[in-house]
Parts: sequence; structure tokens; C-alpha cells
Amino acid sequence: MKKESLITIIIILIFAPFMLYALMYIGIMNSTMSYPEMNVAIAGAKQAAIIIGYVCIGGIFATLIGNALYKKYLKHQRILLEKKRQEQMLAIGFSQVENLTPFQFEEWIARLMRINGYQAEATKKSGDYGVDIIAVKDTRKIAIQAKKYKGPVGIEAVQQVSSGKVYYGCNEAWVMTNSTKFTKAAIQLAEMQRVKLFSKYEMIEFLSQSKDLYNSKNNNILDEPVSKFQK
Repeated sequence: MKKESLITIIIILIFAPFMLYALMYIGIMNSTMSYPEMNVAIAGAKQAAIIIGYVCIGGIFATLIGNALYKKYLKHQRILLEKKRQEQMLAIGFSQVENLTPFQFEEWIARLMRINGYQAEATKKSGDYGVDIIAVKDTRKIAIQAKKYKGPVGIEAVQQVSSGKVYYGCNEAWVMTNSTKFTKAAIQLAEMQRVKLFSKYEMIEFLSQSKDLYNSKNNNILDEPVSKFQK
């Protein structure tokens, strides 16, 4: 819960008994009751306000405890997610990526696609029409652009793989990158062109699905050369 929301709830709970008593008091004073009846009603209003006060105090404590437990839960989930990501990165040899050339990055993805059950081939290094890898599984034929990049990946990657998908006769188009984000324009065009985007952690999540990766003692997944795809 945000700090501003928590403070708002606590303020409401603190003032609720006073507001309730004030409303009841105004109602009693504007009624047609006799003076003795008013005294009895006001005393009852005070008791009701006190009871509500105790309930609100309990609500404040419950809110604070609940918020503390929720923060603890979120922290635990972040730790688990980070542990899972570390295991996934180790399984696919992600530590290699920083030192790979763009062409080796393509081979790295193609190799992992094959381990995950796809028939994956890298395209030729030049004149590839914006498609670096062709992956096939069942009725799916996927055009993939592998973008080894430091900053946000721009709209050009989406444009290129979208046109390359048509050239290679594919029915899906993906962009995979080691970057953590895409530009807003790239995301918008990808939605329009139905291009699937994989930023760093989405790519890691996808490529690390195979259980074979976790059983292997050798994390150097580039040991097996990737044959080049020719149209």
C-alpha cells in the first residue's frame, strides 16, 4: 500500500468516532425530544462513539500490521523472483552475452530455441531482410530479430522483422533483445503489427524453459555450431 493511502486511512479512522458523535449530537439537538430524553440520547451517542473509537483503533492497528505483512510478502516475492532469474540466467549461460558479437548472440538464441524444442536456424549474415533466426515448431514458423543492444530498442526492429516475416513466409514475428526495454513507438507498432517483443527478462524466461538446461553440467551453450539458414 502506498504511504499516502495508508495515511489517509489512518486519518479517517481517527476522526470517524468524532464525526459520528457530532452528527448524532446535531440530530438529537434538532429533534423534538424533551430535555431528559435528549440527555439520555446524548449519553447513548457518547457510548456509541466510544465503541466506534475502539473499533477504529483496532482498525488502525490492523491496517498497520497488514501493511507491514504485505511489504514483507512483496520483499519475499522479489527475493524468490531474483533467485529464479539467477537460476535461469545460469542455465542458459546468460553471463556470456555481454562478450558476444551480434552474430554470436543470434547463434546463442538459435541454440537455445533448439534446446526448447524448436527447429531453429540462423539466416545469412547479410541481406537477411531484418530476420536473424527462423524457428519452426508444429504449424508455427517464426521470424526472429535478435537485437544485442544497450539502450531501449527502437521502432526499426519491429518494422524490419514485420516485413521480413512476409519475405520468409512466416506466420509470427518476434524481437528478442538483451535490453531491458523497448521504446514507446516500438511497443505501439508491435501491437498493431502483432509482433511479439521479448525484453531481457522475458527472453530469459522463455529461453530457460527446457529442463535439459538445468541437467547439463556445461553452461557453454555455444559449443554446438549453428548451421546457417538459407532461403
